[in-house]
Amino acid sequence: CYDIDSQHWESVQKPPRQLDYYSACASTDGFIVSGGRLNGIPKSDCYSYNAQNGQWNTLPSMSTARRSHSSIYHNHCLYVVGGGTNDSDPSNSVESLNMRSLRWSHLSPLSHPAYTPYLAVASDNLFALGSSDGKWGVDVHGFDFTQQTWRQRSPMPEKCIDGAAVSFNDHVYVVGG
Repeated sequence: CYDIDSQHWESVQKPPRQLDYYSACASTDGFIVSGGRLNGIPKSDCYSYNAQNGQWNTLPSMSTARRSHSSIYHNHCLYVVGGGTNDSDPSNSVESLNMRSLRWSHLSPLSHPAYTPYLAVASDNLFALGSSDGKWGVDVHGFDFTQQTWRQRSPMPEKCIDGAAVSFNDHVYVVGG
């Protein structure tokens, strides 16, 4: 953890399990780590880190064990999209964890499998951009939180490999790659 005021790095408590190919996203109290791989096997573990007290908390496990997926926190929910559910096949599954009730819900799947799609929330929609079937693409899909459905959107003008997506003022920006 980098302390901006003191301009020093500080050690924090390690997560309960050391995984690779996991996803992490910011949350209200700190951040959440989901899934990943241990000894080559996808895991369904979820942990939250409370930055105020420096403690890890174990959250309910995802319904689908996955690695190389993406996650984002919005409106008291963790959204987990795509990833690999075994050694080679990407998934189109999407699930959310309500952080108030700590219950997982399955959402409508993506139209095709995706590894590490870029995620952003804008205009009450969850946008999944990029990766498809393990190949970087230009596809853009929007999940309407009100209607609970995915809709294909205009494709990105060009591929963005190893970049990121963010939202600001109801616009989605894709950078890098």
